[in-house]
Amino acid sequence: MQIAPGAGDMGAIAGRRWAWTFVFAALYLGLAACCGPPAWAQAHRSEPAPASPPTTTLTGDWGGLRSYLDNNGITFTFNYTNDFLANVRGGIGPGAVAIGVFQPQLDLDLQKLLGWEGGKFHTHGLITHGPLFSPTYLNNILAVSNLEAGPVARLYSFWYEQNAFNDRLSVAPASCRRIASFSRAGRP
Repeated sequence: MQIAPGAGDMGAIAGRRWAWTFVFAALYLGLAACCGPPAWAQAHRSEPAPASPPTTTLTGDWGGLRSYLDNNGITFTFNYTNDFLANVRGGIGPGAVAIGVFQPQLDLDLQKLLGWEGGKFHTHGLITHGPLFSPTYLNNILAVSNLEAGPVARLYSFWYEQNAFNDRLSVAPASCRRIASFSRAGRP
């Protein structure tokens, strides 16, 4: 067995680098322990934390209706995403489209709403609009945008969760991604 000339030197250098790295890490941790911030137990305050500022939404509080519903266990969430896609050269021909997706969600906290301890209900819809860009202008099957689905309405998720034993047990079904789908043509 032959060892290349200088191989032992490289191993010694690498070993020294690891040793120095270890020394600097130990010094850093030692200094951090001595001069670092106080321990969590020392930093604990007995008075309550200051109230957090109210969260704001794009559409506001709806004249107090949103906060009233939220305090009573009903939470609405509306998301909208839009893409503008254009083909200026190549493919089948030039063209541009606007596509988008609207995602309404409803969450019910059954403890606040009905007094049913630990019950939660969630539903999430998915409504897309706009023509199919990729097959129309590029003549390819692979969509260039994850919003590209054509005009369709879907029930994206729908589930019920039950917590028990002071939230030590939680039972919820596996997430169902595509429960029902309805398009303008009447086909799923």
